[in-house]
Amino acid sequence: MKKLTLIILICLLLTGCYKMPEVPETDPLPGTSETQAVTIPAGVTITIYQGNDNADGFVTKQVQVEEVNMNVLVDELIKANVLTEDVSIGSMQFDGTCLNLSFSPSFGELICSMGTTGEYIIIGSVVNTFLDAYPGYESVFITIGHSILESGHHVYDSPMTRFE
Repeated sequence: MKKLTLIILICLLLTGCYKMPEVPETDPLPGTSETQAVTIPAGVTITIYQGNDNADGFVTKQVQVEEVNMNVLVDELIKANVLTEDVSIGSMQFDGTCLNLSFSPSFGELICSMGTTGEYIIIGSVVNTFLDAYPGYESVFITIGHSILESGHHVYDSPMTRFE
């Protein structure tokens, strides 16, 4: 009887000391909206794309942020002078391997005010920055308030992959 009591006591002590393994967070479910923080660890380095001095390609810079979410990425693109301060993002949907970004009307106005090269650099910087920040996603679909983005140069009616 003493042995049984001792075994039960040892088992109880051991279960009290056992720490459950931490379950890593996963990407949001496809078709869901991002609210604030996502599943990327805090205090990470992200890559921000912007046009080079000749406006014929991209350069990158590494930025340390506390968390990665759609608003942080837009803020960093504003700081890099890719986007203007009045640009914001309304929502981000995860759809399979595509990120659906719905920007404010001021993003559409910015794109429409650019020439072909400026438009390419801005769209490419946004697409590449988001694809780097969200590994596993292969394309980005940009809308303006959930409507198709149209400029004088292009109709953005399908998802875009990485720009070179």
